[in-house]
Amino acid sequence: MQQIAVPVVSAVVPVQSTPADAAGPSTTRTPDALPPASSDVHLLRRPVFHPDLSLAGYGLLVDSQAATDADRTAGLVSALQEAPTSVLGGGGVLLVRLTLPLLLGEAELPAPDGLLLLEVDEADLDLPGAVPGRTAAVVEGLRGLAAAGHVLCLVGTVWSPSLRPLLSLFRLARVDISRVGSAGLTALAIRLREHETALFVTEVATLGHLDACRRVKARLVAGELVSRPPVVPDEALSPGHVACLRLAAALVRPDVDLTEIELAVRSDPALTMRVLKAVNAASGGLRQRVSSIRQAVVLLGPRVLLASVLTAGLLQGGATCPPEAVEALLVRAHMCELLATITVPNADPAEPALDGSSAFTVGLVAALDGLLGAPLEDIVAELPVDEPVESAVLRHSGRLGAVLADVLAYEAGTAPQHSDLATLRTLYLASLSWAAPLVAGAPA
Repeated sequence: MQQIAVPVVSAVVPVQSTPADAAGPSTTRTPDALPPASSDVHLLRRPVFHPDLSLAGYGLLVDSQAATDADRTAGLVSALQEAPTSVLGGGGVLLVRLTLPLLLGEAELPAPDGLLLLEVDEADLDLPGAVPGRTAAVVEGLRGLAAAGHVLCLVGTVWSPSLRPLLSLFRLARVDISRVGSAGLTALAIRLREHETALFVTEVATLGHLDACRRVKARLVAGELVSRPPVVPDEALSPGHVACLRLAAALVRPDVDLTEIELAVRSDPALTMRVLKAVNAASGGLRQRVSSIRQAVVLLGPRVLLASVLTAGLLQGGATCPPEAVEALLVRAHMCELLATITVPNADPAEPALDGSSAFTVGLVAALDGLLGAPLEDIVAELPVDEPVESAVLRHSGRLGAVLADVLAYEAGTAPQHSDLATLRTLYLASLSWAAPLVAGAPA
């Protein structure tokens, strides 16, 4: 299958200035200094796939009901400064929605170190009653980006006829299949074919949607159907799952007990072999072959080994766990760990500090029901966890439960109850930077 090729360029802007701005010999607009990202700006990622369901990359979401265009621009710039494009894109393409300040050359993005695809909203290119000169300035900025070699994606809704002269500037067109339907998708594909513009189809929620995407040879797809790993509802935990969970729990303890780790995997020799195979495949820099779990812990460290354990141990129908699912697990767990160590929601000064490793365990375990298709109660029953961890996972109670609740709220794009959004945004980006190289070293 042909996959999208996104050239890496040195910078996103400067953008060619409009005639109205050309007061002097300069041919570019000097970007204004951006304010710090608003505390209301919410940054998240959503996975994007090829039609064969292999991961293509991620879309970066910058959202806030209260934020202005300047706030969203500052949030986007801040994200790309704090975490590399290659990390945010999961090693694939990163899609970012350009704001008007970026299109007009009033701000610029940091130079990407990975594959960057720039999305442009149809509404920004076809503005009835717009400020005089604004639409022309936006179009000129768009032409400047295309001329500089940037890969552009048109985010369409009504597909206004006035956009037809601009379609050749876009390598991709993003369309919501829930709005146009399968028949509308086919008609749009025919319309775009003459411009050599491929389709990026979102809101893929049914097998019929996915089949329609494949029929029109869509380049990228996203939506509920393709974003969630397949699970078997109410499936009993297998011995292999139990061994994997116990090994993972042992690896996240502050004082790793090598004997406990060996006991955790003794019940499932096949898990040991899968983990060692993954470790040896990913550890090309090691001078010696890893032949035991104990040796892997000593040579690699418990947290590095954890990604291989989850990938190899959380089998689904005989297949290894998708890397994007493992990354999401580790990001949530690390966010919980960081949040617990820097702030304690509703803390009593007389209470001891929270244990970061316990918070990591809470975040890790709380996501396993969706991957394994087993109730959280059954999963927790198989793990050697104490009462505060159990209460946090099952009931979101206690101080650890408050930490988990805030992390889950951030993931869902809702307001946290105990922590400020700016702190959670920083921890989210830090956790992505931490988890990405671990997952990259744990092959499927």
